Amino acid sequence: METLKEIIKRNTSLYPNMDMEDAVKLIYQHTFGMDEEIDIDREYKEALKDQASYLCEDIGGGYYRVYLNGITEGNLTIEKLKDILARSLSTERDYAALEENLQELYDVVREGHFTFEYKEFRKFLDEYIEKGFPILEHSQGYLNQYEPHYVVVRKDILDAEKTSFSKVFLKLYDKKLQDGDITFSKLGIPKPLFVVICNNQNYVPTDELLEKLKVTMKLTDDELKMLYEAGGKKYAQD
Repeated sequence: METLKEIIKRNTSLYPNMDMEDAVKLIYQHTFGMDEEIDIDREYKEALKDQASYLCEDIGGGYYRVYLNGITEGNLTIEKLKDILARSLSTERDYAALEENLQELYDVVREGHFTFEYKEFRKFLDEYIEKGFPILEHSQGYLNQYEPHYVVVRKDILDAEKTSFSKVFLKLYDKKLQDGDITFSKLGIPKPLFVVICNNQNYVPTDELLEKLKVTMKLTDDELKMLYEAGGKKYAQD
């Protein structure tokens, strides 16, 4: 398991132009989770313009940053993510823990991992603490360069709720096999692909594969919809 200092250093590699408020925001979210209200539908529309394809970034403290443009990579829907976010929110604030974590951030700054100087950051941090640990926005430079569209959710809730395509596929495959509706040879997909689907919980199917399975597995509309949604895709019934 990564230490907080290791998480901070990893973030400086991912986002080398982080400014002071971005670094503090990371620590705030690591300690408390989601730190501000957002219009998730609007953010999602903006996120779809971006190119990134990953879903989660582990920020420690039991939290993920979940990037909205990566939802399909994680076999999620925006509605399910809204529910996960709502269940992840907490009003508890242990500011002593936050201050302790900020000290670890300061130590990393002193080691020279950021573009700003530690003396400058010490002044920024003292003023931040004196103001009562307010919620900070990302710096304009961070917004311009990285275009972040994410929510912060609890890892345990997301991991428990995320439905993989593999799980749904295997459930339907076993049912059809037992009912005598299909055999592996009639499934119509290569064995290497079948192995990947069964073992990769993050596998995302193509539309072509889904339409093929609709025929070879003799899927009902409801069963096909389950596969589409497990694959993070919208099912449009003919």
